[in-house]
Parts: sequence; structure tokens; C-alpha cells
Amino acid sequence: MRKWKKIVIDLFAKRDIYISRKYHPNDGTITKRISQEMINQGGGVLHIGAHEGQEAEFYFECGVPVIWIEALPQKFEFLVRKLSAFPNQEAHLALLGDSNVHDVKFNISDNNAASSSLFMPQSSLNLPFKMTNTILLQMKRLDGIFDAEKLSGFKHWVIDVQGAELKVLQGAGALLEFCNSLVIEAKRSSNYLDGCTWDEIVVFLKGKGFIPLWQIGENDEDNAFFLRVENRI
Repeated sequence: MRKWKKIVIDLFAKRDIYISRKYHPNDGTITKRISQEMINQGGGVLHIGAHEGQEAEFYFECGVPVIWIEALPQKFEFLVRKLSAFPNQEAHLALLGDSNVHDVKFNISDNNAASSSLFMPQSSLNLPFKMTNTILLQMKRLDGIFDAEKLSGFKHWVIDVQGAELKVLQGAGALLEFCNSLVIEAKRSSNYLDGCTWDEIVVFLKGKGFIPLWQIGENDEDNAFFLRVENRI
């Protein structure tokens, strides 16, 4: 682990980016800069869990192509309209997971559908949202939608799927070998019943040659950055 950390630190130091465990008032700016570096080196972004495409302008400023994937039909329609202002960004409607299955229950939340998920929330956590509707969707694996030719140029991935992150990664199959960096919204223990945990994500990605740039706090829910340190392709 120490060797991998040194590799990561050295990679960023070459770009005048320095990582510290201490809080710094410019943390937001530093995080954005790390994202920009990963995106620019990745050549393209695969964003899974698009919602309303809030990052579209940021990606446009980075000057790279983007593939967005959104599960909810109503949010997909909004996304398509929004992306019409951003050339080189395309949207796909799909609920991603670890298998190809018809009629999967998908739960829609009352906070503008931002916390919608395959899973129901943990009732013991007193979360600031609740599920108000359930619809049936077809689940698909990422490697059942795209092939290597399509995704080989999209080496930076963003996954924000409310507890189903591990299922999406498993459903990527060999396509994950084209990914060099990842941003995953994660929490130590999931907000959702049967949702994946931080430790499960870390173990899976380490097995694929990635390490997290930092750990997340015990009660934090944050975007976690992963960098490939073992080249597969």
C-alpha cells in the first residue's frame, strides 16, 4: 500500500498537485483540479447516474466527449434537452447492474428523484428523503450495451447510483480495463438496504488495479477518487 501511495503522490506532484491528509480551505479547488487532470488525461468521460446532467458545463469546459447514462425515463428526457447545448455529449437510457433482467423494481425518491435507487433506504437512519413510487425497468450490464470500440477512449468514469455502485462495476466486465480513473459517490455504510459499502468497493477495485486517493470518514458521504496503478491495457 505504501508503494502505491507513493506512486500516486509522485504522479500528482509532477503536475504540481500535492495531497495532504490535513484540511485546507482550498480543498474544493484542489478536488476540482484533480478531476480536471483525470478527465483531460482520460480523453473522455463515462458518467453513470446522470440525473439532470449537473456536470455538463464542467465537462464542456474540459473539452472532452461525454457519455451519460440515466435510468429514469423522465430524467432522461430532461437530460437530452439539456445536452442539446453541449456538443460532443450524448445520453443513453438504461438501468445498469450486474445482470440483464426484465421487470426490476426501481424506487423513486421524493427529492426530485435524486436519491432514487434499486434499493429501499435504511429506515433506522432517518434520512431526509423517502421513496414515493416504484416502477419496473429492465436492468442491463454495461458490457451488454457498449463494446470496447465505443468505450476505449472514455478512460475517466463517474458512478453515482445510490448504493448500486458495485453492481454497475461488476456489470462492466472487461470494459473496466479501459478505465484509468474513477469517481464514485460512496459512504462507509450504505444508506440503502443491501446497498454496497465503501469496503466492498475498495476491495473490488483493488483487485482491478485501482487504489483510492484517500479514505472517506466514518460518517461521511463523499465523492471518492480512484486511480489505476496497475496497467491492464
